[in-house]
Amino acid sequence: MTELATDGGEVAADVGEVVEAAAEAVEAVETPEQAETKARAARLALFEEKLVASREKRAEQRVIEKAKALRKEAANERRLAAEERAKYDGLKVGTFKETLSALGRDPVETFKEMSREAIEYSTPEAAAKREQARLDAKDAELQARLDAIEAKEAAQAKEAAERAEQSRLVTHFQKAAEDPAFEALRIEYPDEVLLDHAQHYAAHPAELRKHAAAYGVRLTDPHGRFTMHELLQVLSAAQVAHDTAKQARLVAKAPPGVPQSGRPPTVNGTADRRNAGTVTNDLASQRASPGPKVSGSVKDRLAASIEEEIRRYSGG
Repeated sequence: MTELATDGGEVAADVGEVVEAAAEAVEAVETPEQAETKARAARLALFEEKLVASREKRAEQRVIEKAKALRKEAANERRLAAEERAKYDGLKVGTFKETLSALGRDPVETFKEMSREAIEYSTPEAAAKREQARLDAKDAELQARLDAIEAKEAAQAKEAAERAEQSRLVTHFQKAAEDPAFEALRIEYPDEVLLDHAQHYAAHPAELRKHAAAYGVRLTDPHGRFTMHELLQVLSAAQVAHDTAKQARLVAKAPPGVPQSGRPPTVNGTADRRNAGTVTNDLASQRASPGPKVSGSVKDRLAASIEEEIRRYSGG
């Protein structure tokens, strides 16, 4: 019984192998559609290979043809150059007639033209025309030199006028600053700083008129020119307003009952002549002992004081 069972299993295994092999054989068989697809793909690949080869061949042919054309053009240019050189070399030993003929000119017509030009050149009209051209060129040269001289003189005159104006401004400043009313202002700020502001106001009169209105300084001509004395009044009024505001802030910050070393406020932005604009002398030494060039901080302080008090007076 055991042997029979073993034989039956081997038979079953053999049958399974046969069935699997048959299935594989069936799968290996191509359908007509599959065969046609493979054939079409093979033809397409072959066509693409031929197309690439054809393109490469055409490109190579174009390069060869272009090289031939360039060589032909270069050879032609060398030939023409040699012919032109030989022609002019031959002119060195030929007659004038041969030279003109070689150049493509009619010797007879050329001689007539040369004769006519020679006659015209020797006429009084031609001589007058040449003389006029020479005079015109000379006039143009002289005019250019004259323009350069006038431009230089104009620049020198402008520079001289600016120096003269600067000198007049300094003279007016020195004379107006001698007024005792500006003593405190000159103690607080060096003359160099005040003169710098005077120059600024002279160049920007509208700014001075605005500041004069802000501080209640009356100008002789509110819409036109102003004097150096009025300019210093504006600067002095700005300094007094700054000191008054500073003193008021000190009083407001001081503890109750502590006496303050201040001065009574001014009226309408003007200072008492006895102590106009007098404040602490922390900068007095800058005017008392001349030192190096005035630093920008002192100029900025005066300018800042003016702008600060304008904002305060205008409620800004």
